[in-house]
Amino acid sequence: MLIISFFSNYDVPVIIPEDDRRYNVIENMDKLENNPNYIKYKNHTEFLKAVQSELPTFAQISY
Repeated sequence: MLIISFFSNYDVPVIIPEDDRRYNVIENMDKLENNPNYIKYKNHTEFLKAVQSELPTFAQISY
């Protein structure tokens, strides 16, 4: 498996067809600290641990 992350300030940094399920696109317009889904975590490390715990399920759904 190859994992690549793209970060960009452009609106369309990579053209991805809508039916292509190989990509997970996350758009963050607001600061993470102001997001109510993030606020429930005590710190950034706790948030990342929660995301990592969801990766196996996400991988099964995405495959």
